Amino acid sequence: MSTKPNGSNAPNGSNGSKVGGKTRKKLGEKDEKDKRPEIHVSRHRIGDTIYEEVNFMHTAPMFLIKSKDSPNFRLDDRIETDDAIYVPELQPNLPFTLPLLDKETWLQLAEGKLIVKVQEVYDLIYDKYDVFLDLEGKYKVILTGGSMESYQQHKNNTVGYIFITGMPGSGKSRVLDVASRVCYHPMYCAEANAANVYRFLGFDKENEAQQTIIEDELNFSKKMDDEESAKYKIYRAGYRRGITVPRIENAGSSEAVQRFYRAFDFKMFAGYTMHPKDKAFNRRNTETPIVEGDPMRDELTLEDEPIFDEVRIKALIWRMQTYFDKNPDIDLPQLKGCTKEIWKPRILAVMGTDAEEVMKNLALENIKEKFEEKHEQLERYVVQVVLDLGCEFDWFPIPFPLIWNFLMKDFGTSAEASVEDCQSVDVQQLSQAVSKNAVGRILNSSLHGKYKVGKIGKDADDKACRVWKFEQSHIERLAKSYQLSRREL
Repeated sequence: MSTKPNGSNAPNGSNGSKVGGKTRKKLGEKDEKDKRPEIHVSRHRIGDTIYEEVNFMHTAPMFLIKSKDSPNFRLDDRIETDDAIYVPELQPNLPFTLPLLDKETWLQLAEGKLIVKVQEVYDLIYDKYDVFLDLEGKYKVILTGGSMESYQQHKNNTVGYIFITGMPGSGKSRVLDVASRVCYHPMYCAEANAANVYRFLGFDKENEAQQTIIEDELNFSKKMDDEESAKYKIYRAGYRRGITVPRIENAGSSEAVQRFYRAFDFKMFAGYTMHPKDKAFNRRNTETPIVEGDPMRDELTLEDEPIFDEVRIKALIWRMQTYFDKNPDIDLPQLKGCTKEIWKPRILAVMGTDAEEVMKNLALENIKEKFEEKHEQLERYVVQVVLDLGCEFDWFPIPFPLIWNFLMKDFGTSAEASVEDCQSVDVQQLSQAVSKNAVGRILNSSLHGKYKVGKIGKDADDKACRVWKFEQSHIERLAKSYQLSRREL
């Protein structure tokens, strides 16, 4: 796709001026003989040139243009290619407020004299969370890092979500009020309709990781209907680049077509609690609990809107000036798996700021918390017992009564004792009830065990029981994740 040379170092073209020897039409006008479709967009990229829509001096929507190899910016009211003409989307059709570009800032950009540093962006965003929220400092760092991540998400293969939890009146919505004013291209909604979410994300690959979804009142307390389930598919899958959610449009008609919607982008939620059953979804979120406090300002008013103008335009300029920069390496070998997927993009977003080391320490703290959480789980004890017995009996099938007896021995009680009789503090803190059914479910679902029913002994009076067979390699992998080693029986 080739492009015609449009754009200049002055905002020409919006009033019928001449550019390149040709008379340009006014914004929204088009030559009647021109058969190219006119497409409304809020951002676009052609090769090494990016286009971001801004509100130029409160007059008209324009494209702020930046090429990879030039420090100078340009302005234009359209992007012309051989196939189409792209024009700025009108503000009423957008779910977010366009960044305001004033004359002074524009002149500095046109001459390549304005460079926005990452520390400046961090300070601007952090200040807004600091003013309107009474939160522990580490949560303000997480919110600021997540907001900055939204401007750099196009470089990452994963994103971490942020989930604000709290009781009614705690200030959850005010967190999202601020986030919706400082994140990149947000759609801020409450109990969003699935169709609207799909439409906002789109199915063009170019739209992947180019917007932010912020949803208030995400409620998991009731059974999901088909509409909510369709939306939840996006939220559950959209943490990783390349994942799409298929959806048939106009189903049941001759015009039915299958679309593959791009689910990957930064997301922030608020609700009473995170999902009570879906551990996978919860792991993709960093929970930020909030309680009613005493912030410097407890309400955002219309008079506050101008204070966010500087944040939006500075963050956008920073995004455009660093758009093609490669992510640096992070020297943090402890980051692995899901923890790395969540925290690496957030650390990258604040690299070069005062918060870089704070964010790294928060990631390490999260790793420690996850390990301690695992340590307290019943599953850890079951893995230890199966590892011991498997090694002892050369990985031959193991009768369930033997597993249960050794598990009870670890809990400091007899096989006949009830849960209440267990003296271990760790056992009392287990998230699951210690029962034979619970252990059996873990043997099957987590340890991937297979069982047959048979007798242990040869006597007629011997009772039949389940005899479990395990894959040695899988048990050893689980043991490694829990940092367990074989004990001598």
